Amino acid sequence: MERVHSVFLEGPLDDQSMKKATLAGACEGDCAEIINSMDQVSLTKVIEIFLPKGSAPLQFLGVAATTSPRELLISQFKQMKPWLMFFTIYKGFLDRKGWKHSVDLEAYQLAKELHKGINFLETMEEQIETLENMSVDQISDFLNRIDNWDEYIADFTKWYLDGELQSISSNPYKFPTRSTYIIQRRDSILCDRMVPLLERGNVAIFVGIPHVLGITRLLLSKGFSVGQILI
Repeated sequence: MERVHSVFLEGPLDDQSMKKATLAGACEGDCAEIINSMDQVSLTKVIEIFLPKGSAPLQFLGVAATTSPRELLISQFKQMKPWLMFFTIYKGFLDRKGWKHSVDLEAYQLAKELHKGINFLETMEEQIETLENMSVDQISDFLNRIDNWDEYIADFTKWYLDGELQSISSNPYKFPTRSTYIIQRRDSILCDRMVPLLERGNVAIFVGIPHVLGITRLLLSKGFSVGQILI
């Protein structure tokens, strides 16, 4: 970043934009469809994510002893759209594992500290539209495979650190944001918006690693040279 004038990120990361996303994820009615699709084992494991270690669910949440795991989750998440409910649960899972960092936010904060011009490839409205098009079936399927999440984050960490882009792109875990609409469609959009910036030069552009392989192929097809900087 020290060597460029401007920094571009996928989408806005300021507090106001984050609040806008949270508000967009609010459900006006009863959005319990995902929870109703989950099996009993998965429901119990999701509840455990949010409990202090060693606590009993009913004691912690202060509800009647007759309340079922399904009723507990419905009471907590029924006013969230499926995508916000999923990210809330998954973030809770990562927090419980001690994962406190965000590559996007750290890049954003560093760019601010270096007094770089900060811009975004997408608007918050476009990003919210993408979230709204996440597959409910894919979210439900992933939640019902919560037993695989430890294996998934272990594999993804290895692929990320080793730069195994093909494994990240074609892995079998079916994370809810890995879909044609969210990845391939946006690869094309992000690439088109990057091209004039790259032609102008003096910029650093950051995108999520699931987009790197597709965007690299598109840039090569447009006549760009793409290489890796080793530090």
